[in-house]
Amino acid sequence: MGTQAENSWTLASGPTYQRRKPEETILYKVIQENVNTVFQNLEMEGRRLPYFIRKEFDAFLDCGILAKGFLRVRCNACGHEKLIAFSCKTCGFCPSCLGRKMSDQAAHLVDHVFPERPVRQFVVTVPFALRYLFALSLEGTSFGLESNHQSNRPLLYPKRMARIDHTFLYLKS
Repeated sequence: MGTQAENSWTLASGPTYQRRKPEETILYKVIQENVNTVFQNLEMEGRRLPYFIRKEFDAFLDCGILAKGFLRVRCNACGHEKLIAFSCKTCGFCPSCLGRKMSDQAAHLVDHVFPERPVRQFVVTVPFALRYLFALSLEGTSFGLESNHQSNRPLLYPKRMARIDHTFLYLKS
């Protein structure tokens, strides 16, 4: 049971904010215990991961931790306060931030894109060897995206392509 102020906040605003505790999850504990060891072992072998990977791990370990930064929210009516920890907002593997990002993107599509335009969905799979090239090289990513776009042009613009005699670029394996 909380104090009367906490109960009035709950009744006045409906569901209350519950701080997630990432430091109590298995994923957080495993990464926290092993991330430095992994990076040290790679350096001893003479290999290094790109800087952005280390940055993603560090951001994940700071995400949702009150000691790394928070916002204090206070109810003007009853004076009750809550602390809301900052999030990492990365594109890596943080379940909380990725879930929020997916939800926001889905809401945007449903509210603004789907009602306005017809939609086609294409799923493009890339072999693992090329995924690493795309992740590390802007030129490789640009070439791959352009090649994919060129090869899918007849599907994307069927009426336009029927009027134009065009040679398409196809990747050779």
